Amino acid sequence: MEQRLTVDRFRLLIAVGSVRGATAEANGRRWSVLCGTAAGPGRLETDRGQLRQFRTLDTVARLLRDLGIARWKVDVTHLDQGQRTLVSP
Repeated sequence: MEQRLTVDRFRLLIAVGSVRGATAEANGRRWSVLCGTAAGPGRLETDRGQLRQFRTLDTVARLLRDLGIARWKVDVTHLDQGQRTLVSP
């Protein structure tokens, strides 16, 4: 079963060394973050319990960098043609 993780909980899991990786996944015109943890996969959610979605891959990159994750994957399986890019034109 997939865990639902707030950013604060994800930060705690990183601090104790329980995070094995992260993947930014395209969902139409938005991005979400899938996290690999020792307890299994999880997704970032809002404090209100909804899936945390990002408008740009830049935002995902900044969040993961700020959390101390320097290497992560990008899954564009469900990329919409109108999806925003990492670098703004």
